[in-house]
Amino acid sequence: MSDSNIRQVFAIARRRFLRRLEQGPATFTEAIRGLELPEGKDGRLFGAMVAELHRDGIIRPVGYVPSSNRCCHSRLWKLVDNTKGGDDA
Repeated sequence: MSDSNIRQVFAIARRRFLRRLEQGPATFTEAIRGLELPEGKDGRLFGAMVAELHRDGIIRPVGYVPSSNRCCHSRLWKLVDNTKGGDDA
């Protein structure tokens, strides 16, 4: 998968996550379920993006839920300020 395709996957994942959070708290994994990830990559690839949304005050953690994915914990996130989220990521 090329760099531009990886950037496209990140943009799609970010939009899906923010849209899902408009409905209420959710995990990132839940929001991107069904999204094809770059070959050889898993959900940990998106950790920096989720951390950036948190750092920028767009989302905040509100707990944890059980996870079936051994490589990732399932932090529950809540949308705080979607005006800064945008679709330009």
